[in-house]
Amino acid sequence: SFKYIATLQEKYKGNNPVLIRIETQAGHGGGKPTTKIIEEAADIYSFIFYNMKITPNLNH
Repeated sequence: SFKYIATLQEKYKGNNPVLIRIETQAGHGGGKPTTKIIEEAADIYSFIFYNMKITPNLNH
């Protein structure tokens, strides 16, 4: 994964950002713990909000 993303960073000429998330303690077993699912979702939403310059409304 690290070599792949390094090559992608070197060759990618687009304007859109690229996200890679590497889980080093993951296996090929059955399913993810709830905490990992929440962490992954938080990373994805943070990436989206940051790149779209969106400030989430936390007052709801």
